[in-house]
Amino acid sequence: MTLPTRTLAAFAPHRHADDAIGLLQADHDEIQRLFAEYERPHTAQQKRALVVAVCAALKVHTQIEEEMFFPDVEAELKARPWAADSGIARAGLRALIAQIEGGTGDDANNRILLEGLAEQAGRLVRQEQDDMFPRVRASSMDLLELGARMAARRAGLLALAG
Repeated sequence: MTLPTRTLAAFAPHRHADDAIGLLQADHDEIQRLFAEYERPHTAQQKRALVVAVCAALKVHTQIEEEMFFPDVEAELKARPWAADSGIARAGLRALIAQIEGGTGDDANNRILLEGLAEQAGRLVRQEQDDMFPRVRASSMDLLELGARMAARRAGLLALAG
């Protein structure tokens, strides 16, 4: 049985990500899709492939946020309103990803860790989409230019990951 949906290869192009926020929202949607796909019946090998895809997608997503999106937002808005809380949450994400990647590949352990990862990622997504993105959209930031830079960096990171 092959995976009925795409894994990390599908994470690369975004059809509706014309600006920085669109790119990040498309990532959120695709990561949620990967978490949901993990919950469907699959072989152990397919489950492991989905775990690898989720971890890689989250690592790429958070890296472009931390390297490009957050610094530009903080410079434009002259504040660091999300730095403390999201920094701690992102450290938790990285720790869970490291546990998953360094683990034995045991399905029961992966399920527990992946549930924690999905919960943590979901909280961050809600915070970004409900609080940060509306403020950024209302700013004078050039989200198209930032999105183009982020897309280029993202493509490079995905080339290294995949």
